[in-house]
Amino acid sequence: MIQSTNSHVRRLMNEKAKYEQELETARKMLKQQMQGILLQFNEIGKVFNAASLQKVWDHFTKA
Repeated sequence: MIQSTNSHVRRLMNEKAKYEQELETARKMLKQQMQGILLQFNEIGKVFNAASLQKVWDHFTKA
């Protein structure tokens, strides 16, 4: 009985470690994706600022 309980606890601990590793991997992927999105927003902001300084702004607003 004790051996069975010990095996069960060990299995649960291994599952916990596996899920914690998967969670860490998911967090890293989320962080990378968020950085990519922020980079794209930054680029969009740069393009918008550059376009607003141009005299041909009407070309963008009449699309």
